[in-house]
Amino acid sequence: MDIQEKRRTQLRKWVALNGTPQKEKSYFSQLLNANASFGERAARRIEDQYRMGVGYLDSDSNAIAIGGEALDNAVESPTNGEKLGYIKQTGALMKTDNGGRMSKQFDANIGPTPVDHRRVPVISYVQAGLMTEAIDPYALGQGFETIMTDVEVSESAFGLEIRGKSMEPDFFEGDRVIVDPRVEPLPGDFVVAKNGHEEATFKKYRPRGTNDHGQMVFELVPLNDDFPIMHSERDHMRIIATMVEHRRYRRR
Repeated sequence: MDIQEKRRTQLRKWVALNGTPQKEKSYFSQLLNANASFGERAARRIEDQYRMGVGYLDSDSNAIAIGGEALDNAVESPTNGEKLGYIKQTGALMKTDNGGRMSKQFDANIGPTPVDHRRVPVISYVQAGLMTEAIDPYALGQGFETIMTDVEVSESAFGLEIRGKSMEPDFFEGDRVIVDPRVEPLPGDFVVAKNGHEEATFKKYRPRGTNDHGQMVFELVPLNDDFPIMHSERDHMRIIATMVEHRRYRRR
């Protein structure tokens, strides 16, 4: 088994127990399906961000990392001599008895965040609508500002600020999303699309198969039921990019 396949195997174990982080749903899918390179930098970043423990993804260990570093060694109960396993969860100590049941000893549910390392331009919806190809990159100077991200993105990635109420309650006006034109959308992903009038929109992607010409047909679904569903054939929509990160800012 090569190192990238080993990392996929370990990540599958982690996801099976912890679930897929919403902000990296597309990226994790790409990794697990071997549609993205699972290199050294990506592995170390994921281990650090989700507190798996350094080297967890490269190991053959069957220890389970629940949001944190697994402790392989069992310890003996001071009362009855039973072997008790302990698993560390972002500062919490999870105790397992012989039956595999777990109880939380202490829930210290915060930890250090990774340092952002990639600068991404934030562009307007007008600029997004003018994109002629799905991989048109925007240079840093072409955005009205830039933001930093620790997500692995291509050089074509860019940011957008949410407008309106069509994506509430998950996305509010003023939230920001980072999208990547090089990430293929999966059912349920959030995407940026443009129509024939050079207008861009941000919606949930719902594929509907192919038409008589063999072209992919899809719907763009608002999360707010007060807004209409858009259809690729009727509204002449084309996917520009797929969301890889969502940022919400506290509002008073």
